[in-house]
Amino acid sequence: MSGENTGSTEPTEIPSAKETIPYTGPSYPSVTKFKKHDLDGGSSEVQIAILTHKLQYLSEHFKKHAQDVHSQRGMQRMINQRKKLLAYLRTTNLASYKNVISELGIRK
Repeated sequence: MSGENTGSTEPTEIPSAKETIPYTGPSYPSVTKFKKHDLDGGSSEVQIAILTHKLQYLSEHFKKHAQDVHSQRGMQRMINQRKKLLAYLRTTNLASYKNVISELGIRK
């Protein structure tokens, strides 16, 4: 019958962190400047760069669609998240903080 059990009791292997598949989502050109290694997607610098690009896209979106209130709420959440990440980076690594804000042109 087709529903027979093959008797295989071997556990499936879970890949280690170094063997994971790299992120293949939208690419942001300035994110590569801040990556510490190839699979880096979680460092504060990279997260700030990704949020900055998303915020730039949304600001262009709102020039055409001013009444999109739901996306405005999402944009406000992104702004607050980026603000928290910048505050964290400023307290932990001032040199990296200055590099990020100058490269991304966030503050003057």
